[in-house]
Amino acid sequence: MDIAKITDAFRTNIIEELGLEILPDEQKLRLLDKMASLAETRLMIRVGEKLSEAERAEFSNLMTEGDSEKIFAWLAGHGINVEEWLLEEVARLKSELQEQAKAVD
Repeated sequence: MDIAKITDAFRTNIIEELGLEILPDEQKLRLLDKMASLAETRLMIRVGEKLSEAERAEFSNLMTEGDSEKIFAWLAGHGINVEEWLLEEVARLKSELQEQAKAVD
């Protein structure tokens, strides 16, 4: 997965939305990286839930090979739009973080 794409999706106003603009830039970047990693994990869980056991084994082998183009093509062939799902997971995570931030206020 491309962590940079995920991080860019979070970057859109999330720091301001969570009231974290006062943090040092280095801390903001670490936070964005952690959020991106969580979104990637959620995406992988979602993919795993959609696939059969045999498909999961095949997908695992593809992941081990590490050929991104092959992985994305395989997922698309199994009805999984990775970019769409990723944006959905990022949106869900943003929403959850915003709700948690409001609860703290």
